Amino acid sequence: MINKHKTTRLTVILSTALMLFLTPVGYAQGFEFEEFQSIPTQGAHDLEYFTIGSDHYLAVAQRGNDNSKLYRWNGTSFVEYQSIPTQGQGADEWKFFTIGTDHYLAVANWNNGSHNLNSKIYRWNGASFIEYQSIPTQGAYDWEFFTIGTDHYLAVANYLNDSTYNISSKLYRWNGASFIEYQSIPTVGANDWEFFTIGTDHYLAVANYGSDSTNNINSKLYLWNGASFVEYQSFPTHGAGNWKFFTIGTDHYLAVANQYNDSTYNINSKLYRWNGASFIEYQSIPTQGAYDWEFFTIGTDHYLAVANYRNDSTRNINSKLYRWNGASFIEYQSIPTVGASDWEFFTIGTDHYLAVANYHNDSTYNISSKIYRYGRSQYEEAYQAGRKACIDDPASCGIPTGVATFDITSNVLHIPNYENTYWLKFGLTSWEPVQLQLQSFGEIGSE
Repeated sequence: MINKHKTTRLTVILSTALMLFLTPVGYAQGFEFEEFQSIPTQGAHDLEYFTIGSDHYLAVAQRGNDNSKLYRWNGTSFVEYQSIPTQGQGADEWKFFTIGTDHYLAVANWNNGSHNLNSKIYRWNGASFIEYQSIPTQGAYDWEFFTIGTDHYLAVANYLNDSTYNISSKLYRWNGASFIEYQSIPTVGANDWEFFTIGTDHYLAVANYGSDSTNNINSKLYLWNGASFVEYQSFPTHGAGNWKFFTIGTDHYLAVANQYNDSTYNINSKLYRWNGASFIEYQSIPTQGAYDWEFFTIGTDHYLAVANYRNDSTRNINSKLYRWNGASFIEYQSIPTVGASDWEFFTIGTDHYLAVANYHNDSTYNISSKIYRYGRSQYEEAYQAGRKACIDDPASCGIPTGVATFDITSNVLHIPNYENTYWLKFGLTSWEPVQLQLQSFGEIGSE
């Protein structure tokens, strides 16, 4: 027969423990990014992190102000260090690079009443960045620096010349003192260049945002033939804003951020995998006006963050962080953003950070951009606090004294019941969501 009293007592124990320990299941991530610092920005469009010596810097390209900003890490946060004039309200991107012992910072100036304006290269003088070279550009959206052999190159993505998007973007080569034009490549509203190497081959991918009549056009991949870049592969894209190349294990991937397809911002972005000869579509990910992808690794985990700029009604939407599960990227964390245009991942000491450039909130450019720090989530902390309380004081989580014991080594709660023993296991592996499992032998309260 069943002893109802004993059955009820065990039910109370289990239900109390379930309330305490099951709460995080489904949304506890163990570790996640939580807000660390808020930086006032005006139409922030790009963030660039870099180091010079032992100093850490974060450059912000602003479209909503005549000046862009350089911040320096003071040991606990980033503080403004230098204000740099960036051709009216149109700085689109910063690119930091080093040649020899000299450090440079190039800005892509997008608009100053006209898109036909100069972009600038600044050189570090030991205390600040000073103007070094001026380069004519047309709605410059992006700079990409890279080295092939002993030669250094700088590619600019030209977006618009005031009348058409069908213009050439430019590749410049360092001559020992400055960058001089080396190659002209036809592009259509170019938004981004991405350089990468597979084996001994060098590639340059361009994200074509759109022409004068449609955003549903192809973006291109170029291969270095020893003297110049030649077209190698064409991809159907929809208002392409960004390419991101990365490697996981021995596999090479190329992710494109699709922003707009002539009718909606709610479209999928694409992940391609290298098959040894070309990139083939591997995964489709729902995005909203995707502006940027950022790939990074923490420990053995690989992540891909997308900057969602807007949906069809507002810029006040969440951007997403995806984690690699061994076969594909799955959503890991959703982060509130405001017209997000860029993510930047970096590490200082043992701490990992993810910064977002917030561009516009539907009414103003005067909004803050955010820096998030990777750490234990509030749900994980709550779980650990509850677990510790249950160990230290079983009665606090509904376990009568003398009825059950908690084995901290095996992480198992033992509930003896006459000749039968019941285990309530609080599973915890690499800070994954809590899994509860009740293993029993015999009926509850059986005699």
